[in-house]
Amino acid sequence: MFSRIFIILFFILIFPLNACGFNENMDINNIEEKIKLTGLNYEAKISKLRTDILCLEDKKDEKVTLPDEKKGNEDLEKRIKELEAKLEKTTKDYETQLNVLKSSLEELKKEQQSLTDKIDINQALQQVTEPEEIPESPSRQAYQSQNPDISIVGDILFSNVNSATQGLVPHDLTHHEHEGKLHALHSDTDEHHHSTNDFQLRELEIGFQGVLDPYARADVFLGIHAGELHLEEGYMTLLNLPGSLQSRLGKFRVNFGRANKMHRPGYYLVDYPNMVKNFLGEEGLASVGVEGSYLLPIDTYVEMSGQVVTGGEGSPSFASEGNYIYLGHLKTFFELNENNSLEIGGTYAKGKYDMEHNLSGDLAGFDVTYSWNPTDDPYSSFILQSEVIFSRRELHDSNDKLKSSGYYIFGQYQLSRRVYLGLRYDYSEFPYNNMEYERAYSAALSFWPSDATRFRLQYTHTDRTFGQESNSIFLQTTFTLGPHKH
Repeated sequence: MFSRIFIILFFILIFPLNACGFNENMDINNIEEKIKLTGLNYEAKISKLRTDILCLEDKKDEKVTLPDEKKGNEDLEKRIKELEAKLEKTTKDYETQLNVLKSSLEELKKEQQSLTDKIDINQALQQVTEPEEIPESPSRQAYQSQNPDISIVGDILFSNVNSATQGLVPHDLTHHEHEGKLHALHSDTDEHHHSTNDFQLRELEIGFQGVLDPYARADVFLGIHAGELHLEEGYMTLLNLPGSLQSRLGKFRVNFGRANKMHRPGYYLVDYPNMVKNFLGEEGLASVGVEGSYLLPIDTYVEMSGQVVTGGEGSPSFASEGNYIYLGHLKTFFELNENNSLEIGGTYAKGKYDMEHNLSGDLAGFDVTYSWNPTDDPYSSFILQSEVIFSRRELHDSNDKLKSSGYYIFGQYQLSRRVYLGLRYDYSEFPYNNMEYERAYSAALSFWPSDATRFRLQYTHTDRTFGQESNSIFLQTTFTLGPHKH
């Protein structure tokens, strides 16, 4: 009788104690798992912050000292300091949370030990090891684990064009080269007056940019025009080649002058200069190829670059298929004083323009940019820029060469913090016809509510030798989502 009562009391006492012990084991396991997850989470955050800091330092350390990039360098330094402060705070938060979890783990261990002592269990508790420190991932894995920066740039354009034309515009001319001369077939000389209005989403640009590892980065820009998606640029940049070299591989805008390297939504005016459109293409010249650049190890900033690209897609100067274009570019930069600077560049490009008759053409360009950025007034600035281009192309069955040229002069003054006034004069012949030309006068007023939005009103008057004048009014709106600003 007493033995049965003893056994019942024994199980009544043991059961709840074992149940409590089981629950404590579960809590310990949960806390250990939480410690591991917390470690993984914070290590990922810390790794990303270190990656971002390294990326910004790489940008800051690039050997480019253009005046419009000085302010960018200051912004980079400010951003680096912010990231470093965030990294320090994240590290402290991680240590604090880890210490709290470890304290909770120790308290549970003591409670479990006390319970096991009460029931006189001689079984040693399983030792709970401290969570191993998560080793920092190798640089390459850390970089590849990060998502790229994604940006969207929209370009919305309303245009009103009033024109009176005679004959055909050179872009639509049928032209033949025969016995060393270019003959353009014109239609009748009846004069036509017409006015057109157009409202369109001219371009939607999607950018993906990021660092692949400490030695390379990737940039991809997709464009949507009239509902069709195409690749504008997509290339990898090798940052630290031997001998201070850098290289790009993929599709990129060729390094010809200044305006051609800028994406159209980010250009100073609504449209490219006529010189660029008539010799390089309506949207400039971009092609697939390889580029190498080198910064001379001298006191003065001098950069040399060479490119080989596979054809001039959409370019009036070069054939687009079965053709290679060879290009060399040289530029230098001078700080005249604290507020003034000057950049000078020269470019030469050569390739085939008629594959059937194996005819070659070449382009030579010269550009100069003067900048005024007063250090005591951040809301005033002035840019004066000019480019000139010379074209030569071989003629079929003739030793003569067809020569043509074009140039523009552009100036932009910052009136206030958000308002800019731009003026431009264009003169341009055509690579296939030096007897015709067009001149244009443009004025634009740009308003920036912020870095992400811009509104622009532009007026352009154009005279042409192959037709009468035209007057155009443009209202442009651009917006940006993400870090890649126009």
